Amino acid sequence: MTLKSFGLDGEKIFQGIIDQFPIEKYVKQDLKLQKTIASLKNSYKLFIISNGTRRHVERKLKVLGLRPADFDPMICCYDHNWVKPEPAPFLLAIESLKLEPENIVYVGDREDLDIEGASSAGMQTIYVGGTSQIATVSIESVYDIVSVL
Repeated sequence: MTLKSFGLDGEKIFQGIIDQFPIEKYVKQDLKLQKTIASLKNSYKLFIISNGTRRHVERKLKVLGLRPADFDPMICCYDHNWVKPEPAPFLLAIESLKLEPENIVYVGDREDLDIEGASSAGMQTIYVGGTSQIATVSIESVYDIVSVL
């Protein structure tokens, strides 16, 4: 969006960079994450809200060995000209899940984008990667999610 303000097609530039980025060099299939997601999907509806395009998000999921179909809704902010933490993607998730926001738990690794955005929409939050003063719960690793739900 910033690039657009300078008359550039920021989406095209961003997508070109992402398409050429060798994500497979830095991200690998994660069997432990696959097992964690499999365990969670038996009891919970799983969803994604990402600052990215659907193509970008699906590519990352596939590299990790995760199935995009396991996440519904999959809200890709850049496809809607949104940027977290603005409320629109979180409100769309609430509407799509057909749950009260206090019955939704959003997991994120950024306080400024994930935790603030989800909290402002009334969701419960889990902050991954340290300690957060504003999240409902903080955990060190994404694999710890099962133990706090």
